Amino acid sequence: MYKIKRALENYQINFPLEQYAPLDKILFLDIETTGLSASNSQLYMIGLAYYEGDSWYIEQRMTQRRTEERDLLIWLSDVLPHYTHIIHFNGNRFDIPYLLEKAGEHFISLSFDAYEGIDIYKRIHPFKDFLVLPNCRQKTIEQFLGINRVDKYTGGELIQIYKAYEASQNESMLELLLQHNFDDMKGMLDITPVLAYSDLCNTAVQVTRVEMQKNKTVDGHNDYELLMTLKFPTAIPKKIFAHYDGNYITVTGNKALLKVPIFQTDLKFFYSNYKDYYYIPLMDAAYHKSVSAELDASLRVQASAANCYTQKSGMFLKQYDVLVEPFFKADYKDTVTFFEITEETKQNRDLFSNYCSHILKTIMSNNKY
Repeated sequence: MYKIKRALENYQINFPLEQYAPLDKILFLDIETTGLSASNSQLYMIGLAYYEGDSWYIEQRMTQRRTEERDLLIWLSDVLPHYTHIIHFNGNRFDIPYLLEKAGEHFISLSFDAYEGIDIYKRIHPFKDFLVLPNCRQKTIEQFLGINRVDKYTGGELIQIYKAYEASQNESMLELLLQHNFDDMKGMLDITPVLAYSDLCNTAVQVTRVEMQKNKTVDGHNDYELLMTLKFPTAIPKKIFAHYDGNYITVTGNKALLKVPIFQTDLKFFYSNYKDYYYIPLMDAAYHKSVSAELDASLRVQASAANCYTQKSGMFLKQYDVLVEPFFKADYKDTVTFFEITEETKQNRDLFSNYCSHILKTIMSNNKY
């Protein structure tokens, strides 16, 4: 079996991996195989990256003949217990199931159940359209972040090269195989900052400033918007400007400015127990039967779900899921709701933090920047 361990001199990952676990408890993993099906192909290389002392290392082990596949798996099973977190790229769908099936073939005890898995592919795929990525391949993300690699081959292209190497033990072929896996491992370390885009939607947002801004329209009316300055625990690697449905956000590093329209209008609050209400057409409102039963029958009708409401004038913020209650609508069938800006809500920083996260998720899931 061929073995090589290389230190990445003065290398730092521009992402706070410490939020997951101590650096020396995190293991990066990638495998090379001669096919996608474990039952019909061979595992010929495992690449690992880990933090040791004060440096990052990439260690590779490669079989030089088919009979060494079992030794490769035993090596991995001996290494894994030293770690608590495993980071991989699409490993949930390929690397891990492949390794488990191969371990079963060789009667080797191997399990990933005790480890916290971080699949970079799975974390970033929901934001593919938002980031305008044609696909979520690792090389595509590397290009998005401006990362260049030496290796120009795909894993599939190297299958025949490995088979030729196994027969010839040719040194130049060995270098090609090692370089590809090394660049996959180094590339995985380099693209780790892309996880910050996922963190935008999955970590707490700190609202550092909130202000209401009034703008004059061309016809002399007042338009209002809420400006919120935000801070995130993790900096994104590339600036974002995005918008959706009148909501605008700019994110630079770990700071953002979010602009949300305020609606100064009349909206309806709908009562759910409409059978207990009468609708009064002249008032365009519903009243509980305990106070409206004595009205002349010609002035009232049994309320329905669609007209069992009272109206409220005020300033409102739009929400795309029910985040804040009580909520208001323009029409009963509307799916988008609103909540009122009151003196109480103005002082509620937690509410605005949750609302900012809600709007950010909505923008990121509905638009490209």
